[in-house]
Amino acid sequence: MHLAVEESVDLALSERLVLQEAYDLAAQRKIIEQFPAEIPLNRSILPKAQAVFCIDVRSEVCRRHLEQASPDMETLGFAGFFAFPIKYQPIGHSHGRAQCPVLLPAGPTVQETLADPIANEKATQRRTVLQHVGKAWKGFKKSAVSCFGYVSPVGLSFLPKLITDSLGVTRPVAHPDRQGLTRHEHHHKTVDLDSAAGIPFDQQVGLAQNALKAMSLTEDFARLVLIVGHGANTVNNPHASGLDCGACGGNAGEANARVAATVLNNPLVRDQLSYRGINVPDTTWFLACQHDTTTDEVSVFEQELVPPSHQEDLAEVQGWLEEAGRNARAERAIRMG
Repeated sequence: MHLAVEESVDLALSERLVLQEAYDLAAQRKIIEQFPAEIPLNRSILPKAQAVFCIDVRSEVCRRHLEQASPDMETLGFAGFFAFPIKYQPIGHSHGRAQCPVLLPAGPTVQETLADPIANEKATQRRTVLQHVGKAWKGFKKSAVSCFGYVSPVGLSFLPKLITDSLGVTRPVAHPDRQGLTRHEHHHKTVDLDSAAGIPFDQQVGLAQNALKAMSLTEDFARLVLIVGHGANTVNNPHASGLDCGACGGNAGEANARVAATVLNNPLVRDQLSYRGINVPDTTWFLACQHDTTTDEVSVFEQELVPPSHQEDLAEVQGWLEEAGRNARAERAIRMG
């Protein structure tokens, strides 16, 4: 009797599995029938630009509209750490943060810096002082002794900032990546790969090779290749880290994009890649970018390093990025009612 019950249960389950498989195949056929019978691939005409986005669903809308902005734009998808598992140490910080999936061990530490050593030293000192002052001020405001006396005499002085914050003119709290840095310093940040804490050259070559292979980008390079990390611009949000890149350990992908572009633009790294069967043309330039998934704006970093021969291409690509952002925001607005 027991065996008969088991056989009947297994038979019923088997029948349901067969029906489920048939249902899945029928759904696949409907999707396949919507595509042309044969899609011609003419790789003799290369795209003017390629953009590697994170495969996170929040980048999908902008990526789709970017391809619609121009037939000369091709996009690819890969995990947002771009196969560069690093620790990233921002200016004025004593420790690096892991910029890779939590299941992977973080690799070498890369320091954020400014090209000018004097400016970098000043920014480091200023940011360090501001961090200490900020912690002391926060402790004073929350102290059981001083918090009540703080509100009455100081509270009214915050009225102008409350108004500008409400109107979107200012931000309630400084962005962690910009706090203590001037606008000029923020726009001229770079990464130091050659210091003792940087990435050894042999490891740079290995990371570059693994990244390009993982992205399926080993040939047919465009003149501009955008490495587009992503992050969310939020304030006072307990879920902020969940809105950034999961593949970057809950951080924004800017750091990985900067490191990837710097390594891949290194002529010595490209020479070694050619010995390994990956020939990156001299006419190809990699750009580090950041997609803000809150505003659908894409920032392009270190534009001053782009060769003069590529400036016209860059201007055209920026026009496509702006158009894609506008269309992505319009689509999201419809979804939000």
